[in-house]
Amino acid sequence: MLPAVIRTPTWTTCVGSHGAPAVAHQYELGTLVIGHPWSRPTAPGMPMGVAYLSITNNGKTADALVAASSPAAARVEFHKTTLADGMARMRPLTEIAIRSREL
Repeated sequence: MLPAVIRTPTWTTCVGSHGAPAVAHQYELGTLVIGHPWSRPTAPGMPMGVAYLSITNNGKTADALVAASSPAAARVEFHKTTLADGMARMRPLTEIAIRSREL
């Protein structure tokens, strides 16, 4: 599974969390399917963690992820990770488009 909300490009959700890994199987909300969300424990001294998941839109229209929250974090941010010339860069996003499978 890609660190992702959508298969390509790669999206990363950063959360400020510590402790044990969190794992779930699948959730559905309307026509959206949230698949296999998980995170791993944050390394000691690190101020943020990362969560991974996929979102599939089985609806007829596009949707967008505009906010998220976690009981383990003061805030949740979305970032787009790109790889250019062997260097990974993360840029903040205000929303993540979730295309319909029918588009």
